[in-house]
Amino acid sequence: TNFVGLGLGALVSGVLAEYAPWPLKLTFVLYLALLALVTLLIWRTRETVLRPGRLSDVSMRPRLSVPADIRAAFVAPAVTGFGAMALVGFYAALAPSVLAQQLHVTNHAEAGALFFELSMVAAATILLTVRLSSR
Repeated sequence: TNFVGLGLGALVSGVLAEYAPWPLKLTFVLYLALLALVTLLIWRTRETVLRPGRLSDVSMRPRLSVPADIRAAFVAPAVTGFGAMALVGFYAALAPSVLAQQLHVTNHAEAGALFFELSMVAAATILLTVRLSSR
């Protein structure tokens, strides 16, 4: 799930900010290095389309829609997902401040670990409840 990546990002960033040199720059330098590596890997990947069409044949007009026959069933999961991500974002923004101001814990690695823990619980919940049916 994407929560694993979110949690790992917070954990690694916190550890780098706390214990590595250049706390405000190293994370971005590593990100750019990984981006360059991925760009190189994509550039070396063979094309999978046998006969590519012309770009002018493709509509660039964005379309956002849900098929009419599943719209009613789509509302509850969409609202739940939106609410869950809003709560995670609120927690990610607020928890480090609470750690620093109320608990006097200013270690960035601990703040990253706290969000990592939440993300792993969310990922585990998603994986463990995937087979549950909705009512």
